[in-house]
Amino acid sequence: KLGEFKTDSKAADAIETQEAKLTLNTAAANVRDSGALILKASTVAGDFKLKTEGVTRIDNLTVTDNGVATLDSTDRQLTLTQLTSAGKVSVQSCALALGGVTADGQTVTLETSGAITDANDTETAKAAVNVTADSLTIKGDQPVGTSNDAIETQVNALALTAGATYIDN
Repeated sequence: KLGEFKTDSKAADAIETQEAKLTLNTAAANVRDSGALILKASTVAGDFKLKTEGVTRIDNLTVTDNGVATLDSTDRQLTLTQLTSAGKVSVQSCALALGGVTADGQTVTLETSGAITDANDTETAKAAVNVTADSLTIKGDQPVGTSNDAIETQVNALALTAGATYIDN
């Protein structure tokens, strides 16, 4: 269930769907959701803004056409399994279970009021990269990774305002 969906000058309220896939071929898309939201295998052509008030899981989101991805789940946990963006990425959440973010040549900003944990390492695939970008900014004065499971990055520049931090670059 999507609470509100807007694309440019068109809008629709209370979209109900059983589909786990979202495909938007628009210049810009704004999605608001007041409940729990799961996005699977979703593609957006252009800017994508998502504001959720419930627990959110993004299994696979691709933002194309130099679109900027803005995810705001400041009141709840966000599980971000895979986000690939042709443009900048900005994520705000209460806590962040971080799988993978790929934004080649772009800036990624992660801002949380809770911990950022590594969500893509398994017993057989340790050290899977969590963030690939030109630069990464992490804000929130909260723990980032753990001593046993660091956040893995491939970035040229890193700026931190965080608590205990475990990052492998």
